Amino acid sequence: MSRLYMPHPGHFVGARTCEFRLCTHVIGTSSPIAPHGFIVSTVGEWRSRPDVNGLGQIQELGVGTKDKPALYETMVFVARPSKRLCCPFEATGDELETVRYSTAEAAVAGHEELCTRFEKEGA
Repeated sequence: MSRLYMPHPGHFVGARTCEFRLCTHVIGTSSPIAPHGFIVSTVGEWRSRPDVNGLGQIQELGVGTKDKPALYETMVFVARPSKRLCCPFEATGDELETVRYSTAEAAVAGHEELCTRFEKEGA
């Protein structure tokens, strides 16, 4: 089992305007659907409409509730080899799981939990 923490977001077309980004490649027990492992990607604090200061309001990622807005999102994908110099693997787009959170602390904990689970169980 191994992990590679990558220096970029692994999903979401608007990720460049997210202030919170985690992306991890995990390899665990062999999985017939994911011979190259999995990408666990978490983004959050998305500012879709910058204001005059370049910041803007943080927008939800998906559907939340009034008490628990979905400000952070983790997705797990099947990995494939990448031709990019910075990272040897990328997401295929085959989404296996999505979890949303209201706080950065919950997003970090959830990201790590999914990394551990996919290292142990696979898909």
